[in-house]
Amino acid sequence: MNAKKIIAMGLVASAALLSSCSDNPTKATLSSSSSTALVFAFTTDYKTGELRWLSGDTIPSANTLSFNQDTKIVAQGSALYVLGRYGADNLARLDVTALPATSSVKYQVALGSGANPEDVVIVGDSVGWLALSGRNYLLRFNPATGATKDSIDITKFSVNLSSSPEPISMKLVGDTLCVAMQRLDGWNVAKPGLLALFNAKTGVLLDTLTLLGSNPQGMVLDGHKLYVANEGDVSGALVLDSTRSVDVVDLTKKTVSRLLTSAALAGAPSNIALDAANGRLYVGSYQAYGSMPVAIVKESDGTVINKAITGTVDAFGGLVFDADQSKLYIGDRGIIGGGLKVWENDSLHVFVQNSVLPMYSVAVVHP
Repeated sequence: MNAKKIIAMGLVASAALLSSCSDNPTKATLSSSSSTALVFAFTTDYKTGELRWLSGDTIPSANTLSFNQDTKIVAQGSALYVLGRYGADNLARLDVTALPATSSVKYQVALGSGANPEDVVIVGDSVGWLALSGRNYLLRFNPATGATKDSIDITKFSVNLSSSPEPISMKLVGDTLCVAMQRLDGWNVAKPGLLALFNAKTGVLLDTLTLLGSNPQGMVLDGHKLYVANEGDVSGALVLDSTRSVDVVDLTKKTVSRLLTSAALAGAPSNIALDAANGRLYVGSYQAYGSMPVAIVKESDGTVINKAITGTVDAFGGLVFDADQSKLYIGDRGIIGGGLKVWENDSLHVFVQNSVLPMYSVAVVHP
């Protein structure tokens, strides 16, 4: 877990259940879609964790599955992977077509105490990779069974050889596995982030690129370009400097450039999503604990179209753009006015979250 998550855990006592949503967004049923997308939200108060999903296209289902309170959900193809992090350290795969039966959990495997899985990428039927922020290796596993195979040693990328280089986010580009590493020293942001490129099938290191920003969080892919949100150090007072940036990595030219810095956003880039068809990036811009509005950024030149979509409070709970539906799903963790929100046709819709735990992670699966 990164420093901000630790801060959040310490301050969350007052954030029990979410109230109904604010007056700004509209509470409405979304337009119908031919897509068969299933939308999932993991919710938690750092004591109890529940996985919920949409019932039709209106409100979250009353059905839930319980998982560890610190859990991230990741869609890979038609499967949903559940990463049990701090205090659980395991990997589960769900058969989303079998929900709500508990038999929908195809497997749940232990990864070892302190493994803390942060991301998963599936290469093929028998090869997948796990980024473990508590380990100095990337773990290869069999997506069909969850059985672990072997690993890639990434110790040399650590700031301190006794610690992990903190791999946080991964993308598959052709046969190349792109891995963003935070390179923290304990909880201190010591160096700029690093992007390591591996052969996704063999695990052989191909290249490394040093990011311009520090403490990468999320990244999105558009063709041969990766956009990386670097949050920098948010453990104290927020400083709007260039260590907090959205970087552009051109994988063809092997170059890194800045798209924009935190000064343009008035916050530190954290969660990020991409609407490639319309050339827009959506960036969760961290300002303070409990305040992370969603900004709209022009992909081509970094122009900030809107620093904050009205009605977004704290996108710490996740950002996912589903291209098939042209919808942005926002896990808004706001104590007042939070919930699962959807930005569609430049309008914000809200699924009221009465008696639902605060948002923590969002994923969209196309079975």
